[in-house]
Amino acid sequence: MRVGIVGGGISGLAAAYTLRKEGVESVLFEAEDRLGGRLESAKFFDSVVDLGAQTLTPRGLAMESALQEADGRGELYRIPKPLYLFDQGRAMPGSPERNAQPRYTFRSGIQSFAESLAQAADVRLGVKVDKVVKRADGFEVAGEVFDVVILTPPLPLTRTILAASGVPRNLGAFSYRPCLSVALGYDRVLPPPPYYALLSANRMSPLIWATIVNELCPGRVPEGKTVFVAQMGPEHSRTHFGAEEERVAHGAASCLARVIGTEWSRPDAYLVRRWLYSQPERVSLFDSLNPPESRVIIAGDGTLAGRAENAYETGVRAAARAAALAAEA
Repeated sequence: MRVGIVGGGISGLAAAYTLRKEGVESVLFEAEDRLGGRLESAKFFDSVVDLGAQTLTPRGLAMESALQEADGRGELYRIPKPLYLFDQGRAMPGSPERNAQPRYTFRSGIQSFAESLAQAADVRLGVKVDKVVKRADGFEVAGEVFDVVILTPPLPLTRTILAASGVPRNLGAFSYRPCLSVALGYDRVLPPPPYYALLSANRMSPLIWATIVNELCPGRVPEGKTVFVAQMGPEHSRTHFGAEEERVAHGAASCLARVIGTEWSRPDAYLVRRWLYSQPERVSLFDSLNPPESRVIIAGDGTLAGRAENAYETGVRAAARAAALAAEA
C-alpha cells in the first residue's frame, strides 16, 4: 500500500507523520523548495522571525502529542507571557481562559516543527502536481503510482487539480482571505511589555496581529534591536496585496505605531510575505468532501478551520482514512 500526499504544509506533513507511525508507505510532493506552508521562518535583521503562523496552540488536539514528540532537541518553547488585545490604540489584557491555553514556538523558528515532522519521510521538493491520473492499478502522481492520494493544498488549488484529473467532487462554497505579513526591524529597544503579542479586538481592523519577537522566545533577537511581525487584516490585505514592498511595510509600521507609539512609525528594515490563501473564511467540511470509499482524500484547513492545529487535525484524519483502506486491501 502506497499513499501519495500532495502538499507539504501542516496538513500534508501531519498525514505523512501519522502514516509513518502506522507503518504505511507514503511519498509527499511539495511544489516549493521547502516544507511547512505557513510554518515559515526566516533570517531577518540578525534575528529569526516567523512569517506565517506565529504560535502553535494545540488545544488538546492531535498536534499536542506531535509537539511533545518533536521536542527531542529541546527546541520546543512554551511562551510565558500572555496575549493582549488592542482597540483604538489601547492595549488591554486578553481573555484569561484563552491565555490559560499553552502556546508554543520553537527556539530556532516555527519551521523547525515542520522539519521535525518530515524526518524520515520520503519527500519530493520542487515538484508541482497539476493532476492525478486514474489508472487500473491506482493513481499516478508525478510519474509514480499510489493506491490512495491525499490532496492538502488550499481548496482553490485542489479544485484545479481535481478538474484537470477528471475526478468529480463538489467542494462547496469555500472562501479564503489573504494576509500581508510584515517583519519590521528597529535599531532601538522597546521596554519589555507585559505581553508577547497583540490581537485586534476588532478582527476587521487594518492591523490584526503584532508579535514582539523579543518577547516570543529568548535568543531570537540580538541586544539593542527590536523586531515585530505585523499581520494585516483581510480587507487591508486585499486592498494592498499587490502594492510595492516599501508601501506595504510602511503601512504596517504606521498601523503598529498607533498602538505601540509614534516613534515606531519608521522601521530600519522590513520583510514582506504575501499569503494569498492565508486562512479559510468559509470551509467545506472534511466528511462532506470525502465519501468513505474514496481513494482521493481531500484535507487541509479549508476542510475544518483556519488554525494550525485544525490543519494538522485534517491531515491526521486523512491518514486514518488511508490506513483503514490499507487494512482492507
